[in-house]
Amino acid sequence: MDEDEVTMIGGAPWSLRFVKALVRPTWVEVDLDALEYNVRSVKRMLGGVRLIGVLKGDACGFGTEECGVAMERAGVDMVAVGNPFEVEVLRRAGVKCPILLFASYTGAQAEEIVGLGAIPTVVDSASALALAAAAEKLSKAPLEVFVKVDTGLGRLGVPYVHAVGLIKRLAADSRLYLKGVYSHAGSSKDEWAVEMFRRLQQLFTELEARGIDVPYRFIASTPYVLRHPEMWLNTVDPGRLLFGIKQPAGAPAPEGLVKPVLRGLRTRLIQVKDASTWDPPAYRARADVTRYGVVPFGWADVFLPALYEKSGAVIRGTHVGFLGKLTTEHGVLDLTPVADCGEGDVVTLLGEDSGTAIDPFQLVHDNGALMSDITRRFHRHLPYVYFRDGKPAKVKTLGGHVL
Repeated sequence: MDEDEVTMIGGAPWSLRFVKALVRPTWVEVDLDALEYNVRSVKRMLGGVRLIGVLKGDACGFGTEECGVAMERAGVDMVAVGNPFEVEVLRRAGVKCPILLFASYTGAQAEEIVGLGAIPTVVDSASALALAAAAEKLSKAPLEVFVKVDTGLGRLGVPYVHAVGLIKRLAADSRLYLKGVYSHAGSSKDEWAVEMFRRLQQLFTELEARGIDVPYRFIASTPYVLRHPEMWLNTVDPGRLLFGIKQPAGAPAPEGLVKPVLRGLRTRLIQVKDASTWDPPAYRARADVTRYGVVPFGWADVFLPALYEKSGAVIRGTHVGFLGKLTTEHGVLDLTPVADCGEGDVVTLLGEDSGTAIDPFQLVHDNGALMSDITRRFHRHLPYVYFRDGKPAKVKTLGGHVL
């Protein structure tokens, strides 16, 4: 069989070498074309406002390395991560743009943090002094840093009432260079988010009065990029928006602004049986079922398996349901509506096939869940297939093996 031969899966041309790489044929599809489209589209909407692409949570579960490279290609001004190891991953992948490291370490790790080549976050005087000492020791001074201000969320950051004093001391330290100041409003109610924004604006007014320059200023993550353009300042830091993850009704993205980066979750039929082979005690047996099939997809592959048991699957453009609950590694589908399917047929669990789709956002919306319950919770033993130019370009499997 020629590995350059092409077969169609989920409406896309697959080289057989990628098909053969899926030894256990259950996989996640990630659309890097959509991610790059989203970055460029959001940048156009922002005008001259800087865009920081947030890659927290392994890029919403899509892969820090691949998504970081795609974001840089598409023109983000900076990327941001929450884990120091993600900085190493991005640099090894060749990402050269600035990397903001959100606060996720103690002063004891200051030298390791400075050595990463990212821009660390200061949250108090102790972290500023530790980073300054490490920068001096490692000949990295002046070290670019950001300051995170707690404007009311009650998490990390210097309390806004003490922020002027800290930033004033930092600006006077020749070992450090103030690159920016930011805050985070989380998923607060609008009136509270607006108040946090007002507090941050007041801080900038006070810093300007003291002659302290703040090149990067931001508070607007995804909800506020969409709902409150006045909160954009000169920089924004969305994450979910860039991955095309739909927001609740209160913050919908304009039509056509972004596309979903999650292209699909698929598997294959590994056995098809006639229901006449069922013995009466079979717990899945139903009088209306004439054929059934087994797929290598079970509760160990995903979080909240009940979502998938409810939504079923699509085979050859026809929706089918699961019979009973998923087991650890397998599921059983009612194939009665699809008379001509057989072993090896592609089964779509999320995404579109021949005009019929299972929309992950609708799935979580109807069941009171979150998109992060899907995108960040695929088990890492599932292969990830990365699409570029409308076809598979890379397969990453358990253990980091790459084709």
